[in-house]
Amino acid sequence: MTASADQPTLATERLRVRPFTLADAAEVRALAGAWEIADTTLTIPHPYPLGAAETWIATHRAAWNARQRLTYAIVEEEHGTRLGAVSLVLAPASASAELGYWVAVPAWGRGYATEAAATVCDPD
Repeated sequence: MTASADQPTLATERLRVRPFTLADAAEVRALAGAWEIADTTLTIPHPYPLGAAETWIATHRAAWNARQRLTYAIVEEEHGTRLGAVSLVLAPASASAELGYWVAVPAWGRGYATEAAATVCDPD
């Protein structure tokens, strides 16, 4: 695997869409660990195990460098509140990608996933 440029941070009017850091792990566990999140996803466990967020975050850089997957934290710009995650699993051979996301239950219904997905799919 060859080294690549760092994953960029993207911005919308309301959001900062940025790479996760290990400092996000406790909040990921708390937010993604909600039953409502696990119930609507294929890969998020409930209860969310200790250490799982750190392990998940640790996979992001290698996946980005290999151009296999990009994963971003969705952060509310004004207050810095973490809201969820958005990712693309890349399939370069077919020039396509699969979009995935989760948003913290208290932030549901406010368009955050739509906004984050739009900027990840078309960052310009």
